[in-house]
Amino acid sequence: MQSKYSLTPTKVVLVVPHNSSFRLPIINALENLDVKVFEFDNRRTKIHEKFIFAASLAVKKFYEYGLNILNKRLVNFVNKISPDLVIVIKGENILDSSISSIRKVSIIVNWFPDYLFELKNVQKQMGLYSYFFHTEIAEVRKLRKTGAKNIFYLPFASRIIRPNTLRKKYNITFVGTFSNYRENILDSLKDKGLSIWGDSLWEKSTLAKNFQGKWLNQHQMEKTLSQSRIVINIHRGTMSGSEGTNLRTFEVTGVGSFLLTDYRKSLEELFNVGSEIICFNNKNDLLKKVNFYFKNQILRESIAMRGFQKAQKMHKYEDRLKTIFKIISSY
Repeated sequence: MQSKYSLTPTKVVLVVPHNSSFRLPIINALENLDVKVFEFDNRRTKIHEKFIFAASLAVKKFYEYGLNILNKRLVNFVNKISPDLVIVIKGENILDSSISSIRKVSIIVNWFPDYLFELKNVQKQMGLYSYFFHTEIAEVRKLRKTGAKNIFYLPFASRIIRPNTLRKKYNITFVGTFSNYRENILDSLKDKGLSIWGDSLWEKSTLAKNFQGKWLNQHQMEKTLSQSRIVINIHRGTMSGSEGTNLRTFEVTGVGSFLLTDYRKSLEELFNVGSEIICFNNKNDLLKKVNFYFKNQILRESIAMRGFQKAQKMHKYEDRLKTIFKIISSY
């Protein structure tokens, strides 16, 4: 195992599902940093494991048995590779014993991209990891006050794609799951050229006519965002104490499109609000700003370009990985 004080590892095992939005951007970024990457898909099962997990629908004990087999494969994989670093993305099905076993041969970190309150088992595991990185700064601040010294704030990142300078295809775009909160906010735009992509619950909403009928994969979403004049971002409304911004903020700026988002405190530290991205306060303010920026194309496009330049300069996946390496080398 390489010394923890070396700034950049040479071999990394990335534990991430194959269909994760983070998989390819992290792999590409690691390779750009001259790091050799070995993948382990913690949601992909062998044929015999599939039967075990299927049987668990009838007998719960089979689920634990299957989980133990999957985790044993992970530990064996890490032992075989003997990496300098193991990076786990979310890791909701990683067992305590697996984390402890991996720590004997490698530094293991979790870059957690979700809400901790939804996964109690991961909350309990945080102290088992060498380092735990979370995208919600308020949660990190609270945890560190309780004495959790291995918890660090690490925002999402942008996958940088050349901005679309051709004619835009969509006027106003929203990509995301349905919620009553989002439906209420977007209702003011239903006659303004709004296009929605997301889950099928949108079909039963007041915005059914705006729904485009499908969920987008990562490539389709990036293409759609890049072809949009205005992209609306709405964080989950139930998170009243949240300060951190979501992945969509970085996906929109990473493709060079104009971002109009509801406010989160961390946005002030990540972007220049008002000149690189624009925030709205409520549904009436959203409608007002959509009308204004739709009419003012030159201003809208200059803001979008400055947002892209900031993402390119400070918020690439390479930048986040360098932060991880720096923290590892410093503590």
